[in-house]
Amino acid sequence: MLRFWYKNMFGYILPDIDKLSPRDFVFFKAVYCGICKSIGERLGTLARFSTGYDMTFLCILLANAMGVEFGYHHCRCMGSPKKHGIASGALVDKIADLSVLLAYHKLQDDIADGEGKKAFLASKLFFKAYQRAAASSPTLDTIVCERLWDLQQAEQNKEASVDKVAHHFASLTSDVCRVLCGDKCDEIVEKLAYGIGKFVYLMDALDDMCSDFCKGEYNVFLQSNQAILLPVAKERLKKRGVLWKDGLPLCSEQKCEKILRQVFFETCKEEIVWAIQGTVARVVECFDKTCFEGSFDLLCNIVYQGLFKKYEQVLHSDKALPRHQAAKDMRYPKSKIKEYNKQAKRHKQAAVKGHKS
Repeated sequence: MLRFWYKNMFGYILPDIDKLSPRDFVFFKAVYCGICKSIGERLGTLARFSTGYDMTFLCILLANAMGVEFGYHHCRCMGSPKKHGIASGALVDKIADLSVLLAYHKLQDDIADGEGKKAFLASKLFFKAYQRAAASSPTLDTIVCERLWDLQQAEQNKEASVDKVAHHFASLTSDVCRVLCGDKCDEIVEKLAYGIGKFVYLMDALDDMCSDFCKGEYNVFLQSNQAILLPVAKERLKKRGVLWKDGLPLCSEQKCEKILRQVFFETCKEEIVWAIQGTVARVVECFDKTCFEGSFDLLCNIVYQGLFKKYEQVLHSDKALPRHQAAKDMRYPKSKIKEYNKQAKRHKQAAVKGHKS
């Protein structure tokens, strides 16, 4: 099954909320809400479900690489009756288009995989939004189609090399970076975007190992360790009274998930750790060579703490992360936000008084 970051509506690239300043949290949420607002106004309200935290990070990263600033205003939305900050700009609109393009192609892949009426209905509801996004950003649509087609072919051919499979989605993010940044995209930023794309793909594969095993679907970590993993998994599950048919366990994913995750990490942990930690290390290495200024503290938080924290969370979890996990991880103490807003208001009033005097 073709996998990519439409699933990131619950996100793999997040800041470490415990070490995030109120100012950076407000800014991150403003960009997230700006993408959602742009999708709703330009592409359609239903398409807002494609908004993701990973896209928010990409938007902030590219803004720093291009040296552009966001517009900023306050408004209300469907999810919040109170006015809050919204970022806007041409880059926000392009990331909004990309979110919808990825979401639509994900739904098309779900239909091809035979996942039923829900995917078909959702694709019909997304179709007009997709047409608008493709018309607004035809180059991005071409990149998404070509790279995801290559990824789909690699998965259908049961490619066992982690690097070869992840390369296709990593190339998608680097191509997007090159197109959106234009002349301002240097080799370091392109490699950074490549590493981020590879990290997202590998994290999705790690999180879905049990689900893919029970359904008999492709997973690069399962494929590369199949000869070692399958006999151990069969033995452990048979001891628990689980029957097998056509190479698949006859039980629900929930029933055998904890056992399977133990088996997977006993047999595949070395490769998983090497692949993902190596990817994070290369992302950090590229980031160290950049000269970002505008959102430096926020980007540092995500790259140095957020990526590794999410990896540890998935690696040591007894089950796949729930859909609401990213929203839970992004909960910020309201008391800190209130104090930050009060300080910002006092600074603004002081600035006005100083200007008048």
